[in-house]
Amino acid sequence: HIHIGFTGFRKQLDSIVKLMDITTGLVSVMIDRDPNNIIRRKNYGRAGEYREKPYGIEYRVPSNFWMRDYVLMSLMFAQVRQAVQLHALGHTEKLLKLCPEKDVRKAINENNFELALELFTRYIDYLSDKSILARNGLSYINYSEFIDVILNSNIYKEIGATTNTECLS
Repeated sequence: HIHIGFTGFRKQLDSIVKLMDITTGLVSVMIDRDPNNIIRRKNYGRAGEYREKPYGIEYRVPSNFWMRDYVLMSLMFAQVRQAVQLHALGHTEKLLKLCPEKDVRKAINENNFELALELFTRYIDYLSDKSILARNGLSYINYSEFIDVILNSNIYKEIGATTNTECLS
């Protein structure tokens, strides 16, 4: 889970979480391609899942893969901040039309890399078209480098382990 502390936008949590599915959930699918995620998400961590907390929310979509390395932690936190920032700037409705909730849910719940990549590319193209350069996370400036890493690298090896199991140990 990712615990997010904020007290603003309480009445708009569902919309913010839908944006987090686009900014953060899709990224988690593209990075963490462990087939066990499909099994996990039958009962837990499906798209849109969160729990309200006194300090904010607990976003329940990603597995714990992002806790294995500071770079992954930084990326995931940045993607969450991006969702909140874009919501505050009024981009929610347009982004949800561009990346329909049913498609985002399918990509996340089925751990469908190709669909996640397609939807996230639409999202990045939107940022580019609107010249939105987020202060944090992925944007049209660093997107091609990110895609190169996830398509052509073994992220587990990059962080010092060759398999998901080794990362956990």
